Amino acid sequence: MGAYARGEGPNSFDLFGLFSCGLCVCSALMPRPALVVGLLILLVSASCASAAGDLRTAQLLYKEARYEEALLWLGELDDRVPGMAPAELAHFYYLRGMTAFRLGQREDALHYLVLADELCAEDPDSLPVTWQPVMQRTLQEIVPTGASPHARNPLRPDTF
Repeated sequence: MGAYARGEGPNSFDLFGLFSCGLCVCSALMPRPALVVGLLILLVSASCASAAGDLRTAQLLYKEARYEEALLWLGELDDRVPGMAPAELAHFYYLRGMTAFRLGQREDALHYLVLADELCAEDPDSLPVTWQPVMQRTLQEIVPTGASPHARNPLRPDTF
């Protein structure tokens, strides 16, 4: 039997033969376990670094009173919340809540500021000292004292 009959001719495609010979460029591209683990670690640390960077960007936008843009950056961070450290999470909740408050979104502000306050109660150092009184004053202003905001809505016919 000739080389062509056995699939060894120049036009044959013997994938396993190519990888086993070591002459194929593809064999050099086969992932090694250590390389794969290293790349995964690099990707995870890059995503953490980018989350911290995105949080700093949102903070700068908030300080510049560019609330709509800050909210966009913070919205992009929502998916990364489960991987955040508690202090980073407290910063995120504070900025998200204060940004919502500045934009007149009181219910969102209340939600996020209560979460930030809970984390701050567990670890007082999770937020800068100057942010804590601002958060407390804002919470005092937006926490309902009587009927809920839904009950006071004049546009709902069932609240008359």
